[in-house]
Amino acid sequence: IVLLMFFYSNKLSISEIERNYSEENALKLQENMTEIQDLSKVAIVYKEPEGYNWTDEIFIILEIANPQKSLSEDIILEHTVPEYKEKLLKHYESFTEFNKDYTFINKVQTGKGNIKYLKLIVKFKGDINSFIGFVQDVTENVNTQNELKNTLKNQSILLKEVHHRVKNNLQIILSLLNLEERFNKDNPENVIKQTKSRISSMALIHEQVYQSSDVSHVNANEYFKQSLENLFNLYSTENIDLNLDIDHVDLKMDKSIPLSLIINELALNTIKYAFPNNEKGSFNVILKEIEGVVNIQVFDDGVGVPVDFDFNTSNSLGMSIINNLILQLDADLYMLNDIKGFGVHISFKNN
Repeated sequence: IVLLMFFYSNKLSISEIERNYSEENALKLQENMTEIQDLSKVAIVYKEPEGYNWTDEIFIILEIANPQKSLSEDIILEHTVPEYKEKLLKHYESFTEFNKDYTFINKVQTGKGNIKYLKLIVKFKGDINSFIGFVQDVTENVNTQNELKNTLKNQSILLKEVHHRVKNNLQIILSLLNLEERFNKDNPENVIKQTKSRISSMALIHEQVYQSSDVSHVNANEYFKQSLENLFNLYSTENIDLNLDIDHVDLKMDKSIPLSLIINELALNTIKYAFPNNEKGSFNVILKEIEGVVNIQVFDDGVGVPVDFDFNTSNSLGMSIINNLILQLDADLYMLNDIKGFGVHISFKNN
């Protein structure tokens, strides 16, 4: 009997230990679940015929005061923005015996007025009015996806714009070739060389644009320095000094193309005609922007032009090209009369 009493007393102790151990594990599991919910921004809702029971995470997600009691209402529907409320109600109406579980991205306005996106996951428990739901704050993910969609849309627009620009630039090259052919039928080598310099000038603009973070503007200082150095190296003009005073002005693409070709033509004019006996001289470009207006002076100290020279009525190829490009640039142009050689002043609005 004593042995039996000892055995049963120890058996009861063992059962008690097991029960305490299970309770301790349950508490740890609950603590871990709470921590996971906090980290993952997930709230849990239990729906019974009597109403809703929410975990405290819903108050953090919806940025509302904790009423210190279980909410029995559909708090998600209450905070859903008007344009999403109809979608959410349609989901409610579509519940059937064969289609009970669903996932839905909902848009809500929090108690602080912030807009959030919540992922709703509902698992039914055999009855339309009984389910367990999970509510996760996925605002960051949705915003990232929206940003990616906008980026793809902008890239698509940019690609179309690139095609448009390339088409226009090729048309300009064809027009210039036709003019060159008409004016220089007996000098095809010169036609090829000048066309090469124009194409190089335009290609450099595209290269700078597509390598920069701003795909719609060209930095005037960086572009004209490289472009004119390339041009003067192409023609081996050791006798002509290149002097540039160009501000870091951002030019729009539709302005930079015609302006680059104008300065290219003026530079070619200096190289070919300003110093006929290979005299020492200079080619100068000054570019400044004042209150949204770009002012450019391009001049050399060469032999100049005849006294009766009229820029607007000149029949030379270079002047014809410049006049057409000035119209495209929507700019004003006049000659500089207070210099030794030949020069012009160009101004236009940088918008």
